[in-house]
Amino acid sequence: MAAEREIDLDPDSEIAQALKSRNTSNPLVVTLDGVRYRMVREVRDPFEGYDVNETMEALRSLRGIMSDEAAEELRAAIRFDRDNERRDAERADE
Repeated sequence: MAAEREIDLDPDSEIAQALKSRNTSNPLVVTLDGVRYRMVREVRDPFEGYDVNETMEALRSLRGIMSDEAAEELRAAIRFDRDNERRDAERADE
């Protein structure tokens, strides 16, 4: 298999403008000599550069910032949302 090749486009070109107007779920289809090619935006790894230790330290620094009552209200809201999402997913499967 040939190595991946990258081609820089002129940002004002028709193809570049068409790519800019697309979202990640709608590919751009180009045709060359009757052959169709699908062009899609590359999705980057959302955890690229993620530092677990830095995140944990940031979370630790927030400890105690919320009252026990407010924390319980937040947990209750999260449980409520999860239950509703689960129920909606089960209904969709029926």
